[in-house]
Amino acid sequence: MTSSVISHAFEIKGMMQTILILHLKQVASDSPRQLSEHFAQAPKLFKNQPMIFNISEINTNISADFIIQVYKACQSHKINVIGVSGCHSLVAQEAVKAAQLKEITTRPTASEKSAEKQEPLSVGSCDVIRSTHVRSGQQIESKGNLTIIGNVSRGAEIVANGSIYIFGNLLGRAIAGASGDKKSKIVAQAFDPELICIAGIYTTSEQTECYCPSTAVAELDDETISLRGISS
Repeated sequence: MTSSVISHAFEIKGMMQTILILHLKQVASDSPRQLSEHFAQAPKLFKNQPMIFNISEINTNISADFIIQVYKACQSHKINVIGVSGCHSLVAQEAVKAAQLKEITTRPTASEKSAEKQEPLSVGSCDVIRSTHVRSGQQIESKGNLTIIGNVSRGAEIVANGSIYIFGNLLGRAIAGASGDKKSKIVAQAFDPELICIAGIYTTSEQTECYCPSTAVAELDDETISLRGISS
């Protein structure tokens, strides 16, 4: 009897990827144009990125035509729109259906919404410390603060609900305050990032000067990110 070894022709692995949320706050005729201009400022950042439209703030006056125009603006920049969330009215649900987009139906309960608003962010027991370099293609996440003892390479992404501390160079993407904490900050021994984001407010190397060759901290100043050096 002859035995044979069966080798599988495929392998499935998990990969965590950031999903962009586009919060539409008003139905305006020039919204698609404004979006297109915004995406054009950093085309490499948005290309092939998955995105969800959130229409919770415009449920009562949303239309299928408006959704389609916004979708086309995203499509022209090769953004992968995967669905629409925040459809809390029949008007919104019908508009999404007519636009032939998928409704993302995960909705928090009233008690969950209340807890989100009232509970302070507790990060002490959820902190993550990584003592190696974060290489291109890797993503590291923390439910609290995140400390990296090493460099964050271009093409790498680190995400934390709290603050981010990097004992090395920040060259890739750093997203702090991912759960909305505007007091979060990003500290690194050298800044030359592809993107830094705090509580949903971001800036990229294509948009503004994010470079600092020595230790610096990035934090929110009103609705913009400021970068300042730290004296030794």
